[in-house]
Amino acid sequence: MSDAELLARATAWAPAEKEAHGEAFNLTNGDVIRWRHMFEAIAKHCGLEIEEPQPVTLTEQMPLFAELWDEIVKKYGLRQTSWLTLVDWNFGDAILVATSDNVSSTIKVRQAGFDGCYDTIDRTLELLDDLGEAHIIPKLKG
Repeated sequence: MSDAELLARATAWAPAEKEAHGEAFNLTNGDVIRWRHMFEAIAKHCGLEIEEPQPVTLTEQMPLFAELWDEIVKKYGLRQTSWLTLVDWNFGDAILVATSDNVSSTIKVRQAGFDGCYDTIDRTLELLDDLGEAHIIPKLKG
């Protein structure tokens, strides 16, 4: 996982850092996660129970919920945001069906002097709460 804010910080860091000139770096949050753990953390954060995973194709299933999304937007007074623009379901399908882990070493960027990192689960929960505060999605708690 790579947080956009972390990427922005690295983008601002690189031009001023001699060790970064002419170099290409992998940049991720710095941890390794499993989707199961992410979904468990989100469920706990929202006070929900979690079930065993079920195989679904997001590109097929999620358009079926566009009308429900419109009802949620109205019920919670959310900003009018098209269901089709919230998430790229094709990307979700590609990520969630991966049969191997994608682990990228960030050693090179750290050795060059960039020390930014995030706990992906904590950051995801923070960003979901931010989306709730911005009235993009319903608030997840309290």
